[in-house]
Amino acid sequence: MRKDAQARKPEEACGLLIGRQEGDKAIVTEVVPMANVSRSPERFSIDSEEMYAVLQEAEDKGMTVLGSYHSHPSGHVPSCLDAKYMQHTSYVWMIVPDTGNVRAYVFQDGVKEMRMEEA
Repeated sequence: MRKDAQARKPEEACGLLIGRQEGDKAIVTEVVPMANVSRSPERFSIDSEEMYAVLQEAEDKGMTVLGSYHSHPSGHVPSCLDAKYMQHTSYVWMIVPDTGNVRAYVFQDGVKEMRMEEA
């Protein structure tokens, strides 16, 4: 994700997180970079047909789309726009800052940071 974010500057990089849910854990097994159709340094959007194709491929493998990632040049905190869109999904939102650690968030009665572990 970090390499993708660096390669796509100044635009926000974005992609999907593929894997499986095990209890309260989201196990990400694949990261799929996606085109940012907004082509913006301040927001991202993923083409719905491309997203559906990735979802179908994941389901064919017994997996699902767990969430998305995108880069933030200004840090790891979700923007107001991120928080607005997070309210409408159960997805994990990973934010890749220019420096520092990647952070994961979900919307559960507000934006909540999730603990991450590497396998």
